[in-house]
Amino acid sequence: ITDLDVGKMMAASPDTRGKMTGTGQLRLQVFGALGDNLMNSLTGTGDISVRDGKFPGFSMGSLGSLAKVQQFLSLGQGGASSNELTFTSITGDMKINNGRIASDRIHVDSPSGTVDLRGSLGFDQTLAYDGQANLTKSTSGGSSPTDTLLGVLGAATKQNLSGLSIPFSI
Repeated sequence: ITDLDVGKMMAASPDTRGKMTGTGQLRLQVFGALGDNLMNSLTGTGDISVRDGKFPGFSMGSLGSLAKVQQFLSLGQGGASSNELTFTSITGDMKINNGRIASDRIHVDSPSGTVDLRGSLGFDQTLAYDGQANLTKSTSGGSSPTDTLLGVLGAATKQNLSGLSIPFSI
């Protein structure tokens, strides 16, 4: 599949409507046995990419509070955080087996930095991912949630932070 409008595809389900936009590409070869256990019988490999997209309405959670702290620490000069995350590309591999979609490499490039992760998601809606987010200060002079976070941490440590690396598990 090439030039897939991810926003339109996500709009097909009420659970995913409005969650992501972008232009996608998918290469997938999958095999399975028809019957009651179709999903668990699926096996296959492939790769996926989505470019120039957004996660509209993404809740920044505690970053909203961090923006207020940043504004206080900078004597009101800080900007407000956005409720939208943008990315230039998401790429990854996939292997389907035993009711799970596993990836050894998922890479996200965005104006806020990069994210690399590996792990799997189950058809039973379970997640198991480990990764590393490398956040960088924006060069546009704007005020992004990443800039807010780096500003708050920089003020707390009395350092001028231009980036931050954060390991995580989901």
